[in-house]
Amino acid sequence: KSGIKGFVTIGPVSTLQRIGDDTCDDEPEKSNIVIKDKKEDVIKNIETMEDGSFSVELSPGQYVIYTNSDINILGGPKPEYVTVEEGKFAEVTIRIDTGVR
Repeated sequence: KSGIKGFVTIGPVSTLQRIGDDTCDDEPEKSNIVIKDKKEDVIKNIETMEDGSFSVELSPGQYVIYTNSDINILGGPKPEYVTVEEGKFAEVTIRIDTGVR
């Protein structure tokens, strides 16, 4: 089996974060994930779990992952480029930047 597994997080969640303060760290984000191949064809459309985790079986190859979050943020989520190898699950953390500073 091969594929991609990981987490989707969102942050920063507060403008009051200070160095060493982890109370404002990124939080898990439930979102839709769109997986496309290198030709930009949609391969899969999946939902993360409540804790932001996801796992999807895919054939070896190169993929682009996009997230659709319900939160309105500047610039939107950035795509993640992932290479899946035979017999392995590539691990990725997709971070949605809220722009809060």
